[in-house]
Amino acid sequence: MNNLLFHRGQAKAAFTKCTEVLSGLGETIPTEMDSKELNDTMKKVMNFFTNISDDELLHYRECDSRLHFYLMQFYQQLGWFAFFGQSPSMQSYLFCRSVEIAIRVGFCKYTAVSMISVAALLCGKFKDISNGYRLGRICLSLLTRFNATSLIPTVYLGFYGMIAFNSEPIMHCADQLHMGFQIGMSVGEPTIALLNGLHYIQKSFVGGRNLVALSKEIDYQLEISETHDDNRSKRFLGLFNETLCQIIDKNKARADTTTLSEGAGALDEEMKIEGFSEVVYFHRVIQSYWLGYADRCHYFAQKSAPGEAAVGRLLKLIASFYHGLAALQILRKKKSKVEMKEIARASLKALTAASDLSPINFKNKAELLEAELHRTEVVLRGNEEEKMHARKMYAKSVCSAEAAKFDHEKALALELAAHFYEENGELSNALRNFSEAKLHYTLWGSKVRVAQIEVAIARTETRLTR
Repeated sequence: MNNLLFHRGQAKAAFTKCTEVLSGLGETIPTEMDSKELNDTMKKVMNFFTNISDDELLHYRECDSRLHFYLMQFYQQLGWFAFFGQSPSMQSYLFCRSVEIAIRVGFCKYTAVSMISVAALLCGKFKDISNGYRLGRICLSLLTRFNATSLIPTVYLGFYGMIAFNSEPIMHCADQLHMGFQIGMSVGEPTIALLNGLHYIQKSFVGGRNLVALSKEIDYQLEISETHDDNRSKRFLGLFNETLCQIIDKNKARADTTTLSEGAGALDEEMKIEGFSEVVYFHRVIQSYWLGYADRCHYFAQKSAPGEAAVGRLLKLIASFYHGLAALQILRKKKSKVEMKEIARASLKALTAASDLSPINFKNKAELLEAELHRTEVVLRGNEEEKMHARKMYAKSVCSAEAAKFDHEKALALELAAHFYEENGELSNALRNFSEAKLHYTLWGSKVRVAQIEVAIARTETRLTR
């Protein structure tokens, strides 16, 4: 009954039903959650984890109490209901409580689910990525220890959806999430399967997977969402669908580009859903940048305020990247907008820190932002030394994007380098970079960007023949 309510989007009702069961087992669930109580609980849990080795954790005694086994199972269910029906803070507290019980009575297969939530909390709210990643890897091993195939989708969602991108190649994360989606469907857990699928789409998009192929995958998942009446997944998949349609070919997009200027006003009710507004503004930032609207990109980035959930960290980093690029574009056109440089520098600082942990995912972005900062200094002051630094950083960004197999960001680095060369009269270099950018935008599947590049190529060729 609880799962049926949850699948139908009635998470609050499922939460209430589950708390009644837990109350019958002697557990008291708070009606509200304050940060102090969560922090205190988290501190107790982390004190245990920091004083035990990985090997001891992997071989921790097994729970032999049927009562406590079912108690941890209900806490695992309640935690997910809380995320959608209450708040992420309540979810985090409930999973911490489940881990406390496991520490006291022994581990079972549900401990992996509770621990992965604690690990994601460490990476998000507590910004302790090292320990979060360590616990996450242990959770994967616990799945094997307890032969918990049915829980793979839940643990994969936590690890590869919210933690691993900080350290592992993002396309590897995408592939594992796709596996989580497939296993979830095979074991009859469509809600968790679709959450894996949604994160697979997200990571694939960030990693530059072909847009047309990705659009087909979204259509497939939307069909499944419709079949299982999963309105939550339909909302989030619909946002990705709109973004891909805009970038592939805005003239054929299902949602007209005027929605960019209208903002998210029409989505007022849906914006109240936990985490939805964060994702809406993320998509507006992305759409605006790729369609060439720097001012709109800046506008929506300012409205965006990703929360402390670990998944918000990735969205924030990617949105910050495009916001930084847009801010410098605005500054080059409107030299009085000096505050734009600080936005770009803040973006560069965040991406450099992310690159230190995962260079494969973020190094090319930090390098491109640095190149654009040098380019902007050239425009503002005509400094020859800045020209040299810009050339070097563009080349580095292209190489890093190629190493990561990010076709879209290699194309972007080549395009921005071409504009830099064009501004400085190096038309042959500009033409070469524009042409190569067009090739990679074609591989990405963006007719919008190919069309923009073709205009730049024609302009450059005309100047060369004069």
